[in-house]
Amino acid sequence: MVKECRRCFEIFPATPEYFYRNSQSKDGLHAYCKVCKSDIHKKYMKDPTVKERVINQIKLWRNTSGRDKYCSYRRVYDKSPSRVSWRRKKYNAEPRNFKVRDNLISLEDLERMKRCNQ
Repeated sequence: MVKECRRCFEIFPATPEYFYRNSQSKDGLHAYCKVCKSDIHKKYMKDPTVKERVINQIKLWRNTSGRDKYCSYRRVYDKSPSRVSWRRKKYNAEPRNFKVRDNLISLEDLERMKRCNQ
């Protein structure tokens, strides 16, 4: 079985040796060959803003513990404009706020939750 690259239009065998895997396509392989896909990625990473953002994310990830990594991910994800508008439409709610009810939450847990929501 053969497959044509949608970028360079060369024909290769339809195997993971020539195409990256993609579970969403019918044949399970990406539309671009590995050479074209790596060229696209190299051009994308040469953009200084993208490169700086990726480097900062890696530094943040390496310098934080597991719980803080999760909190930083949730902080960015929950406050993204699309996520906030989706939550408002679905639940008619504002961004998440944690409250102490009947002193069931210890002060340490409350401080940890506040750090996660910042």
